[in-house]
Amino acid sequence: MWLCIYLSCSDTIPYFPKKSDIIGNVILSVSEESQWDPSQKPRDDKNTMSSFFSFSFGCRVNEAEKVTLDKKLLEMGFLWSEKNPDFYIINSCAVTGKAEREVRQHIYQIRKKFPKTKIVVTGCAATNWVKNSLMVQGVDLLIQNSDKQSIPRRLMCHPEPRIKVRGKLREGSSPDVRQDAPQDSSPDLIGIRMTSKPYSPDITNYYDKFLHSGRLMVKIQDGCDRFCSYCIVPYLRGKPKSKRIAKIIAEIQSYAQSCHSRSNPLRLSETSRESREKNLDSRLRGNDRKKLNNDINILNEVILTAINTGCFGKDTGETLIELIDAILKQTSVPKISFGSIHPWSITDEFLEYYRSILPTNRFIPFFHIPIQSGSNTILKLMNRGYTIEEIYRKLKEIKKINPDTFIGTDIIVGFPGETEKEFQETYEFLQKAPIDKIHVFRYSPRPGTTAEKFKKIYDESTPEEKRRRAKMIIEIKSKANNI
Repeated sequence: MWLCIYLSCSDTIPYFPKKSDIIGNVILSVSEESQWDPSQKPRDDKNTMSSFFSFSFGCRVNEAEKVTLDKKLLEMGFLWSEKNPDFYIINSCAVTGKAEREVRQHIYQIRKKFPKTKIVVTGCAATNWVKNSLMVQGVDLLIQNSDKQSIPRRLMCHPEPRIKVRGKLREGSSPDVRQDAPQDSSPDLIGIRMTSKPYSPDITNYYDKFLHSGRLMVKIQDGCDRFCSYCIVPYLRGKPKSKRIAKIIAEIQSYAQSCHSRSNPLRLSETSRESREKNLDSRLRGNDRKKLNNDINILNEVILTAINTGCFGKDTGETLIELIDAILKQTSVPKISFGSIHPWSITDEFLEYYRSILPTNRFIPFFHIPIQSGSNTILKLMNRGYTIEEIYRKLKEIKKINPDTFIGTDIIVGFPGETEKEFQETYEFLQKAPIDKIHVFRYSPRPGTTAEKFKKIYDESTPEEKRRRAKMIIEIKSKANNI
């Protein structure tokens, strides 16, 4: 027997469903009118495919997972629809308290806009809510990161009678649920395979901002074992898990080869193609315009995404350098980049490798390196494992190798223990460091983290102090850009 305790706080709306069930890692809300049992087998009726829309919060890993899930659902015959979809899937974020509030606000807005739509929430916020037995009003299904692979099967099994005929199987095809699907948080391990011929995907309305600009997000790694004192992600993503290089290469090659194929569920539809061309008319002329028309369905860039690039290959014995080298040698993708590359990945060996591949002109000179603070005192409290002197040397070396390299970073202000002295250290570091763009976050305690307990030792900065410090840091680059 399960005892669920619903907690209420200023930014959490308690939800008391008429019935609730917990299946594996999933909390499922069930109304009296609709008994949805995700553990049941798919229906035999082939004419019950429905529509979906997906939305991603937070990091680019979430975006990569969303694209992979979209592809699976489209291959299964689901239709992409922004207008009153049968299922609305949210890949959520919980890196800050603000991020979680934004997810809850979005759920409220979608429930109000589409009263009958089934809302499915996965990702880090959903995992946090499941772990703490919290229900959010308006959510029909919460799925932890570790159970994302079950989403297509659970949607296939939904018996809601209002679902209309959306698509048809090709003759001789049928969905087959893999009962032995691996229990892994990687979204490419979704436990559905197709027997015989696949569905003919209807991609008339499908849109993804990255794919439609020729950029493919590829998730190379999940999980983290750094346990920075402020970060909740290791508790929600689990231990580091890397995708093998051979599998990453196969994924890139597969997408590149299918870009011109109409059977590719993520290929630009004619409608989307026309829309994109119309938006670019005012910016491109002559030969550039003609070239884009010819290449509009070609893969222009692969963006490698990871929860922690420093953990890539720990479990497989491979390295980040080997991955980049394999992509350069085994694929013809014009450009390669990282969503973020973490400080622990910027080794002397990596810097030398960066220097060696510059002549290829295929590695985009962009590094988003989340440093978090410019004070050694705060870095130590954060458990970051490096000093500001080490980081400064690496940043200078990157710019020395290629002065055109664009460097971005993340900075947290108002961390417990950050007095005016430590803030000034960060401010002065950022003034002299060769950093081109700064994202500023105001610290918010995350439940269960080490830093949450710091409030017993250190006074936390007031909201006013955090706002002032954030504004000062933002103005550093604003002033520099106006010089």
